[in-house]
Amino acid sequence: MIHRFSIFAVTAGLFLVFAITGSAYAHGDEVHEMPSDQAEMHMPAQDRHSARAPDNTDSHARMQEQGGHDHSAHAGWADTGFERFLSWIGKLHPAATNFPIGLLMGAALAEALRFRYRAALLPNAARFMLWAGTVSAVGTVVLGWFFAGFSVSSDGPLLAFHRWNGTAVAILALAVLWLGEQHWREQSGPGLYRTGLFVLAVLAGLNGYLGGRMLYGADHYAYPAAHTHSPHSHKEH
Repeated sequence: MIHRFSIFAVTAGLFLVFAITGSAYAHGDEVHEMPSDQAEMHMPAQDRHSARAPDNTDSHARMQEQGGHDHSAHAGWADTGFERFLSWIGKLHPAATNFPIGLLMGAALAEALRFRYRAALLPNAARFMLWAGTVSAVGTVVLGWFFAGFSVSSDGPLLAFHRWNGTAVAILALAVLWLGEQHWREQSGPGLYRTGLFVLAVLAGLNGYLGGRMLYGADHYAYPAAHTHSPHSHKEH
């Protein structure tokens, strides 16, 4: 019976990871731009060259106005071939963040449900997701440092908070994992472990919010306004 519960716990954890990862690609009512190759076909010939060379300064300014952060400003930290390789690997950081956030929050949820239900599934699920979440958190933080560079003096307030909060999440996850192992082996009580796990879940979710704000700007989380339709809004062909 315990073996079956363990298999189900692993399946539930993987399902949660895929659900969180898939939700990162659901953009709701966003307006998607036409692909660049198709857009150029509709441009006059004299405008195509300027369209292929965007003004990076204006793009960075617009990002700052929207409360976001332009990570391209950190691309210059890589000078040697090995540093460029690390910078390239660091581009996996935005995708990797979904795993520790979903896993650590799932572990906290499984532990919280133990107050109500005493099924053997819940501690097994919490233990598995905490292990997987801790490992992925450490890897994601390393990728984040590669992605943003090591020159912390050039960080803006939002990036600095995201960087150091994420680093703290990885360190706290290691500590909570150690406390959890002490609890599961009946060498200590659950109080300190559970408190650390719930704090860890909050900090992980907060860092996910900060990362989304840097990528999409503060308006990304704004509640969508109602659309008003005018009878003259569509042109007749």
